[in-house]
Amino acid sequence: MAEAIQGKRILDFVRKKSAQATHTAYPLPLVTGADFDLQRDTDTKTTKDGDVATIGNLTVEPKVTLNDSDSAIIKVMEDSIFNREELEYWHVFLDKKDDENKYYAYYMIVESH
Repeated sequence: MAEAIQGKRILDFVRKKSAQATHTAYPLPLVTGADFDLQRDTDTKTTKDGDVATIGNLTVEPKVTLNDSDSAIIKVMEDSIFNREELEYWHVFLDKKDDENKYYAYYMIVESH
């Protein structure tokens, strides 16, 4: 099993979105930190009736620091970046469960730009 982040009971997993039917998610090895940048674009348009605010979609950028650069999953992540393939990303909280005894997690689809 993957090791939890020191001091927090959190595990991170990734997989190529195209491999959903054939592969389980890979645990990220030796994660020393994980963070998310949340951004939302907003714009204001002036109309004859006044200003109207429009709010764009939420953009989440995961940032993960690993101590293991030789793991096979690192190659999968690099290939997805260079080949512009989508990755699925899970940030699983081992100390949080819902009413159905399932772990609370953030799930994201990571796109390369």
